[in-house]
Amino acid sequence: MKLFCSTGTFIGRINGRNYRLILEYGPQIRCDGFEFMMNDDWYEKIDEIITQLQISGLSFPVLHADKTSGDLISSLADSQLVRLYDLWRRNMEIAAALGAEKAVCHIWGRPDSDAQPERIFERVQNLRTISDEYGIDLLSENNACIYGSPLQHLLDYTRSDPSFGVIIDTRAAQFHRELESINACGTLWQHIRHIHISDMHGGYKQWDAMYPILPPGAGDIDFPAFFSAIQLHHYNHTITLESPAMYPDRVGVEELNCYLDFIRKGLGLM
Repeated sequence: MKLFCSTGTFIGRINGRNYRLILEYGPQIRCDGFEFMMNDDWYEKIDEIITQLQISGLSFPVLHADKTSGDLISSLADSQLVRLYDLWRRNMEIAAALGAEKAVCHIWGRPDSDAQPERIFERVQNLRTISDEYGIDLLSENNACIYGSPLQHLLDYTRSDPSFGVIIDTRAAQFHRELESINACGTLWQHIRHIHISDMHGGYKQWDAMYPILPPGAGDIDFPAFFSAIQLHHYNHTITLESPAMYPDRVGVEELNCYLDFIRKGLGLM
């Protein structure tokens, strides 16, 4: 099992989305690699970023695709779908250049969220075809949604296509109070190929409790139960830490390493 750290845990608006922080602090973070979070304002300098990351010696096995794709998947008119497919292809070019094997896809977004789950499934399948051209495994996440159940949507999609790959985000699962059901759902675990870990404190579908994102163990999630489910279902894929430790002038390396150790200890990896 590989344990990664999202670059989104330490790069954000507070530090000007300074990608050079990856180069400076990345070697100090005790993980097996990084999930590269693609920001929507990086496209003009992405070639420079890729070049610097390629020579850094760091590993980027997962690309978290531009979250704008989720907005386009759920809300774009059929006549405008070329925007979505062009954006996704560009992200897959970036993933391939970084040596990524998996791509995180937000499969719904603003403003329509999961209002049309069947249309979402069709569009995501088209994105998977593009990803396949680059040898990238597109994985769909259980993002918080408005109308239905992320768990039910993903179960419906995996029933329609047994090759459909899934990501479980613990915070979104807690938001929808679905983590206990996920823990027990052997059918879903056959399709889970990546996990995002962070914590939250708040009520069922309490939107204002989604932020700030808490470190694992600092909120309401029953991590011992979740870690037991990982072991029970013999999950042996990848996990990414998504709890931030970012500051205007530095990266909270000690905090990130502490969060990563929390996961390792919980899974009996140390």
